[in-house]
Amino acid sequence: MTLGRVLRRWDALLLVFGLRVVLSMVLTLPLLGAGLSTGIFRHPDADALMFAPGGMLLTEAVRLSLDGVGALAKLTFLGLVLAMFVSLLGVVVLLTTLGDPDLSLGNAIGRGLARLPTCYALFGGSMLTQILILAAASTLAAHLQSELALSWREPQAALAAVALLLLGVLATYAVGIVRDLAFASACSAPRSAWEALREALGLVLARPGRIVLDYASIATWQLVAVLAVAWTVTRLPVASGSSGVALAVLALEVCALALITLLQALWRGRSLTRVLRDRV
Repeated sequence: MTLGRVLRRWDALLLVFGLRVVLSMVLTLPLLGAGLSTGIFRHPDADALMFAPGGMLLTEAVRLSLDGVGALAKLTFLGLVLAMFVSLLGVVVLLTTLGDPDLSLGNAIGRGLARLPTCYALFGGSMLTQILILAAASTLAAHLQSELALSWREPQAALAAVALLLLGVLATYAVGIVRDLAFASACSAPRSAWEALREALGLVLARPGRIVLDYASIATWQLVAVLAVAWTVTRLPVASGSSGVALAVLALEVCALALITLLQALWRGRSLTRVLRDRV
């Protein structure tokens, strides 16, 4: 699927982007509230004081914010769960519109709601699998390092443990690829979670190299976008506390989010193309 075809469903792209912006605000509001509770923003220099040499006021602001860390953690966790489940609606609608370009956005939302339970099951299963993989990799890496430290040098033992952790991370990315293909399968036709997962696994096993390279190329461009924004922000006089600088930083972050949304839509469109082509 080409970028042009993805852009033709600009209405679904705007829905996904809008959901992400709203959910990002929901996630950041508790953190912003914790910062405001310190009283540091009532100073004429605002948060520029926290970047003063020595970092004393920054340390004090963190200490004052810790008073409400329990409530903050609960709000952040609830916001994160909400973000994951609500954002999945945008993904399902996007896949539905890409599979049927003539379908209106309203009808796509209706059809997407019918397929959400299957996608929730796939999402929950993949998340649980990724957590178990990371937990197992961390445990094995710690055990491996302690065992190898008896016969190897400490740097070599640590390097082996890090290599095992990296294998665990790569395995979680593999689970994510299968999950995305299963999403495409579930949204292209009425299927159970198991049927969609089986079709996705078949695709990955049939063309592993091509799929991984495609995923890696899009993920690389997403990383480039994030690093470019981060580098640009470091060049701005953030410590000045200027409202113009704050708006510039916000604009850069929104642009990065828009580009990442577009790149992920392209990946999902290509996943959908693979699923449909495999059925022919």
